[in-house]
Amino acid sequence: MGSETVIAPHDRNPGQPSDAYFGPAHPARAGVANLIIDPKTPEWMSQMLRQTTGAITDYYAQAFERPLPYRPLVMVSVSDFDSPGLSMKGGAVGQQVVYRVGGPALLRDSPQAQALFKELIAHELAHVWQNNVRRGGIGGDEPWVHEGGAEAIALAGLLRTGLISLADAEAYSTKLIRECEALKGAVDTYRGTYACGFKRFTDKKTDIFRLWKAMMDASEAKGEVYSGSMIEAITKSAQGSRAPEVTGSSQADRRQRTKHHRRSATFATRSGTMTASGPIANAAAALIERRSALR
Repeated sequence: MGSETVIAPHDRNPGQPSDAYFGPAHPARAGVANLIIDPKTPEWMSQMLRQTTGAITDYYAQAFERPLPYRPLVMVSVSDFDSPGLSMKGGAVGQQVVYRVGGPALLRDSPQAQALFKELIAHELAHVWQNNVRRGGIGGDEPWVHEGGAEAIALAGLLRTGLISLADAEAYSTKLIRECEALKGAVDTYRGTYACGFKRFTDKKTDIFRLWKAMMDASEAKGEVYSGSMIEAITKSAQGSRAPEVTGSSQADRRQRTKHHRRSATFATRSGTMTASGPIANAAAALIERRSALR
């Protein structure tokens, strides 16, 4: 094959195969991932891909307490710059992620394009960790579980690493929740799998990484795919194992503390400490419960 680069997959789960890469490009390292970047990719996008992939993969490995046994291959392909607008698409299969981008708007480094690309990167890499099991994993009957879960994981990861601001996190959370409300909570539509799946996870008011770690452990132990019933079983088990509240507090006091907890949450990021309140309080605040951050 001469000087051609060959990257063979290291499939961990036979039910989620990946493809081998054959081509002239040499991979660049970003966090725990290998990147193959189309030479036509704008410089701002290449830099953001390296920065976001590195920070997010390092954080996911820490937060899930489940390092990847391989280096995921992340590839970016530019379709064209002639079609109007901005196009960003991504997909994760097994240990690989592919982004296909295009449109003249990519040539300009804008806050809108940055926000879209960061969220896409964090979302697709969340799928890589969802696939990081020897058996079981992602199923096809309830796509809201892995798509809504990836949205919640992505928002928490971006916020905790300081890759997005609190204001951006609030805006994104509010957008998804309002979109779900417009869909009347239905998860049987394309957008419902994302928006309403996200809302179902945030309504659990539990740490998203702790929940998904338990789901991965259960899936691998039993060979079951992720499902709504698995989520319910895990959350009920966690609630049943919580220590009883210290006696001596009145019911009114407990209600007041609960009310305050749902309205705000303080957490750490690499850039400092923030307090979330308002629309994000019952959504993203639940994602930040562990207050863990990369430093």
